[in-house]
Amino acid sequence: MLSNSFGFVGAAALSTYSTMLFAGGPLLGAVLSLQGVFDIGQTTKESYVLGFVSGAAGHIVLTLVGGIFVAIAASSFQFGDALVAGILMAVGTGLVAVAVMWAQDWSNIDA
Repeated sequence: MLSNSFGFVGAAALSTYSTMLFAGGPLLGAVLSLQGVFDIGQTTKESYVLGFVSGAAGHIVLTLVGGIFVAIAASSFQFGDALVAGILMAVGTGLVAVAVMWAQDWSNIDA
């Protein structure tokens, strides 16, 4: 990661982006699920679908916006590869959001 093509700013931006991509998205989805943000469907199944889609879409937007800023900071950033990784991680973020909603429903914890 710290090869000659990256400067300090590029390496810092890439490391921040990686952390955001792999930990920030699922963590944000879990926090929003605990707050009951996705719990607006008329049925439980609708709420789960809404939680999955919202978590996944939010993670893709997070990937795009973060990738644009990292591409500006690091000249040899592979934006396409990062976008594919972000889309694959978006599925995981959606699953985390649904799992937290399910755990909250199962344990009868009110936020």
